[in-house]
Amino acid sequence: MRTNSTTLCGFVEERSIPAGEEFIRQDDIGDRCFVLASGQAAVLQRDEDDEIVLSTVGPGECLGELGYFSDGRRSASVRALEDLEVLELYYTDLQRAS
Repeated sequence: MRTNSTTLCGFVEERSIPAGEEFIRQDDIGDRCFVLASGQAAVLQRDEDDEIVLSTVGPGECLGELGYFSDGRRSASVRALEDLEVLELYYTDLQRAS
């Protein structure tokens, strides 16, 4: 019998994101989360006039997971500071794996 972690691994996709790409956008409705495998990314928020960097994240950190608990609404943006390798997982697959 397969364990939940084994099932979950079957849903994860590897993805490359080029430096400079904003792959999570504040206020968008998202449908997936990411785990950084390599590289650095900036988490930022915007208002009418400014862009504020909240943090810099690196390998092993999860991004976009809070959207799972808030109907997918993104509270911040994330931009690749360098080329990234990420593991991508759709929220619907999280539900299927449980």
